[in-house]
Amino acid sequence: MPLPEDVRVSWALHNGGLTDAAWVLTYGELMPLGRIVKQWKMYCQWQKDEGFGLGENFAPRDIAGPIKPVYWSPKRLAVTDNSGDSLTLDLDPPAEGVLGQVLDFDHELGPTVVVAKSWSSFLAKWADDLEAGKYVYFPDGGMVAPPGTY
Repeated sequence: MPLPEDVRVSWALHNGGLTDAAWVLTYGELMPLGRIVKQWKMYCQWQKDEGFGLGENFAPRDIAGPIKPVYWSPKRLAVTDNSGDSLTLDLDPPAEGVLGQVLDFDHELGPTVVVAKSWSSFLAKWADDLEAGKYVYFPDGGMVAPPGTY
């Protein structure tokens, strides 16, 4: 399936995540392409074998924004991992959505909200927030977080 141009350019520069240690605050590990593909294949197999993401037990709740009311689809790619929660690229949005929009996915609820209209707008907002001091580096914990939290 074709990827949006901004996703292809970004991934060509840094293979998804530079390493398994890249962390996007609250959203989890920024996964390298190999892990994105591996997880996508696993979800596809689970859906085929066990009905993962299908049926009444997987009905999404609390969706905000233009998101199809589907728990998981092969046309969604998790790009981060935080114990099953993720940022997900939506490659099958509804008519009022945008191809490549970034969704917040909760492993218990499914997709919940459109975080950004594109991967590049998500990255730009993240960079702007870092430059504006909304997040700072805490050397003791080796992490980036809002000022005063650690």
